[in-house]
Amino acid sequence: MSGVTSPPVLTTETPLSTGSNVCLNGASNCAAYGLSVCTAYEAWAREMCSLFCGYCTACSMRPVDVVFLLDSSSSEGRTNFHKLLTFVQTFVQKFSIGPSDMQVSVVTFSSTVVENFNLKASTSKEAVLRAIDQIQYLSRTPDIGNAIRFVYQHSFSSSSGDRFDAPNVMILITDGHSISRSPSNTLQAAGLAHQAGIHSFVIGVGGRVLGLELRGIASDPQYVFQTSTFDELSRLQTTLSTTTCEAVRRLSPSTTSTRSPVSTTPRQTSTSTTTTSSAVTVSGIPCPECDQNLNCTWNRVCYHGEVCLIRQYENTPFTVHCSEREDCLFMKKYLTRAEIACCEDSHCITDYTGI
Repeated sequence: MSGVTSPPVLTTETPLSTGSNVCLNGASNCAAYGLSVCTAYEAWAREMCSLFCGYCTACSMRPVDVVFLLDSSSSEGRTNFHKLLTFVQTFVQKFSIGPSDMQVSVVTFSSTVVENFNLKASTSKEAVLRAIDQIQYLSRTPDIGNAIRFVYQHSFSSSSGDRFDAPNVMILITDGHSISRSPSNTLQAAGLAHQAGIHSFVIGVGGRVLGLELRGIASDPQYVFQTSTFDELSRLQTTLSTTTCEAVRRLSPSTTSTRSPVSTTPRQTSTSTTTTSSAVTVSGIPCPECDQNLNCTWNRVCYHGEVCLIRQYENTPFTVHCSEREDCLFMKKYLTRAEIACCEDSHCITDYTGI
């Protein structure tokens, strides 16, 4: 217990300033006491180290969007992969889940990327837990760089349920390095995620992971965790929950994202001859808003560099919306179980939708 031989005295610690509904540690140095303080001095721990010790029934915080990026490659096997899913479910149990609280998405990857459910699915904690139960093991070799690009380009987008005023958190769990001979591709993707304001946590399992990749992917050195086996993952639950809560609590609205919210109104180019405008011109590509029955309203025009993305992914709702061309082509390549069209004219839209 790091030298603690008698019960910690409550008056020696000033509780951290928190909102009345926020579950946080009252003491600033709970980790220094070690986990044994949670049982040896339970009454003190419940008041001063409730989050560290896992005594919170739910960790209420500001709204946050969390994407779990799970390695589902052949090196870990089906049994260990299901231990990952159990780890994620245990994490979810600690938080309030819903459209006004934490939203959760789970993306799995090997040589391909699979979005099992997006942020919009977080209607309740029960809905998320049921969705995790349905996730299938992929096998094959891992490509971490492509998986991170998918999260950056797709998972944290408004069409997937991302909220502009909520911090973006990615939690990657992997047992090996990417199939690339060099980690540079992975680090480049991680750098783009950092620039977009995504706060990246990394858990490396076993001895095959590259420390360089883990440190490069994480947004901060304290967001890197390692464990020797999948059976030991559970020991990281409290630490990961605590670190996530405290990281989100420290974020101000200005640090949540560097991306601008998507507008459905075409932006205007400047007509002034004395100033240089950085506004983006519309491209003229019509992109209708449609419901699942293909009842469409033609009230939208994409911006320059965008295409009209038409997507149907297994049991998810049919969607039509403007998208960056590169983002659409990336999804078309790596979402192997989805039907995706990147239309650049009205003929393409008609061919795919019949409207």
